Amino acid sequence: MYSLGEVEAISKKAAKAVGMTWGEAAEAGHAIRNLARFNLPNVEAFVLLFQELISGKLLRPSISSEIELTDGKEKIGFFLGLLILDSKFPSLHFKSESLEIKNVRFPVSLLGTLLSLVLNGAEIDVRWKGFKFKASVKSVTVEGENFNPKKVEYVYVRVIYSKVNRIIKFKNRVYVSEMNWMLLESLAFQTYVPDSEVSRKTGAGSGNLIDD
Repeated sequence: MYSLGEVEAISKKAAKAVGMTWGEAAEAGHAIRNLARFNLPNVEAFVLLFQELISGKLLRPSISSEIELTDGKEKIGFFLGLLILDSKFPSLHFKSESLEIKNVRFPVSLLGTLLSLVLNGAEIDVRWKGFKFKASVKSVTVEGENFNPKKVEYVYVRVIYSKVNRIIKFKNRVYVSEMNWMLLESLAFQTYVPDSEVSRKTGAGSGNLIDD
């Protein structure tokens, strides 16, 4: 078992290693942490995405504006989630909005980004074939077995903002398989600066602890 802090930190480094910006990597870490808090596929979902990104099987959009919600082209759930958060929901105040999006890869990574809305007082309803998820700060409902598909034909998203008091309790530790943890670590280590005299003098590592 790993603390959610550990999981988030190493996931962020792994995300950076596969080509994400540091901002995107931070959001990936948050998404993985939030999925774990709701007892949903977390590291295992993003490891698949990371592997396809680093192998070149998937190409990340260079900017979020390249993603069009209604064009029917294949979309990566995580980047789609970032676009939705940035462009669709910031102006919602005690209102609701619904979206139906076609051809989504790794939809659970989309759900992971949207879970931050729940932690800020929203109610969300996210569905794809074989899976339904509804959550607010009051309750969580999960239906279906298709938790972590690689691709779905469509995803339905509905968000409602309301004022409520948080009463549900979240997980603070999560099980990660040894294989998935090793994959995360191997990616994360690619972001580390090799130990050298130059790296120590410029602030990496612990530096010279003993004065010659």
